[in-house]
Amino acid sequence: MPDGASAAHFPSRLTASLSTRFSLEAAEIIPSSACPDALRELPSQSFDLMFVCPPFDPEERNAPFKLGENDIRSHNYIARWSECISEGARLLKPTGSLLIYGLPRWLPFLGVEAGKSLAFKYWIAVEVWDERVPRNPLLPAQAGLLLYVKDEKRFTMNRVREPHRMCRACGDYLADWGGKKHMRNPAGAAVSDIWLLRRDAPPEARLVRNLPDAVLYRALELCSTPGHSVLLAPCDLVEEPSYG
Repeated sequence: MPDGASAAHFPSRLTASLSTRFSLEAAEIIPSSACPDALRELPSQSFDLMFVCPPFDPEERNAPFKLGENDIRSHNYIARWSECISEGARLLKPTGSLLIYGLPRWLPFLGVEAGKSLAFKYWIAVEVWDERVPRNPLLPAQAGLLLYVKDEKRFTMNRVREPHRMCRACGDYLADWGGKKHMRNPAGAAVSDIWLLRRDAPPEARLVRNLPDAVLYRALELCSTPGHSVLLAPCDLVEEPSYG
């Protein structure tokens, strides 16, 4: 069995340890209040990666939703951030990529706009637990991260690995690799397209509003390298981030 095969059986767990390698100091950050106007003033093909994180209310994860003709708020929300995505496609270099983070209720609409000029690569499910959100009837426990690229033939992703899963009781590996444990990759298992946040991680531990640090840094590690030009827009930073 190929190395990293356990990723097909176990979702990937996230930590924010990558913050020491990927710094946001060199990134250009544009708040949601300035979008999309500020994006129109930027030169074309000037960024390797754009991270789109439209503001949203976490309570919307469990609210009834139907996009009707009279739902002006929803139409305005989709139209505004779709324009940001359209501008983002223009700003990307030929080898660039665009990430969209948000709730499943909004991502299909935003993805349609991204698909007009970019190629779809992945929908990554991010399990974000919040017991305060009521079940109706299911507990809404995920956000989504869409990855689009400008040119599939020229785009590359970094290979990211995480430690192999271990049994807490016996200390042995959870995956048996078909009885060929000696073939496991010592660097760890390849990450999957389902990311799990640590249950004991404080929900306030974030630099960007509504976006856990671990998700941000994992995405940066996958799609960029140090020295790449990164644009976060729209992106509302937490003025005084708390880490419990």
